[in-house]
Amino acid sequence: MFLPVDAPINVRITAPTAPPAGEYITLRCESQANPAVNSYSWRKLCGSQSTDLWRDGVEYRLRATVEVGTCDYFCTVRNYLGRTESPAQRIDVQYAPINVRITAPTAPPAGEYITLRCESQANPAVNSYSWRKLCGSQSTVLRRDGVEYRLRATVEVGTCDYFCTVRNYLGRTESPAQRIDVQYAPINVWITAPTAPPAGEYITLRCESQANPAVNTYSWRKLCGSQSTDLWRDGVEYSLWATE
Repeated sequence: MFLPVDAPINVRITAPTAPPAGEYITLRCESQANPAVNSYSWRKLCGSQSTDLWRDGVEYRLRATVEVGTCDYFCTVRNYLGRTESPAQRIDVQYAPINVRITAPTAPPAGEYITLRCESQANPAVNSYSWRKLCGSQSTVLRRDGVEYRLRATVEVGTCDYFCTVRNYLGRTESPAQRIDVQYAPINVWITAPTAPPAGEYITLRCESQANPAVNTYSWRKLCGSQSTDLWRDGVEYSLWATE
């Protein structure tokens, strides 16, 4: 085939199809030129950041990583008549799911229905989800599939850790624990007091409770027969003399 004398044309990069992350791969710069190409150079473009890679060589060897799959690669060829750069070549790096996490609403009130969502990054795309919760040492499977899990926010929900697991054909990854900050008014309010104190002893009563957010005010009263009397406007403890 006769080629006119000219700068290089039909410049392109050939790359392996869908290499798995971790594998070493070779990109090759193909072109047509007359006279023959006498110089090659390589660069990558990641976002808006261009980086020179290799000053010469028809091939460029690199390790396939997740980051590599987010960049565009270019080769430039030269002969004495000019230079031509290839179109961008994106490498379709394949990898098991990474950056798996659960997104949850912030501080939902008890009684509200909420949705947890399992976010991840994977190539090829995730094809399976599962959910579990861990309450103390008890792990319970919640749902076998679905990117979202819906539940009612309760006090118990706020004491458990939630996890999602995502899969593609290259592997599976579980998210870190997600604790839901369920908000509720004080519950389980009771007073602790010394047992059978003798008359004349100074004793302390303590108001115990469970609440989220934390209790910010206390008040005390006493009921003698039908007579109610306010005692102390604030404080988790109330001290008094034990009398007959």
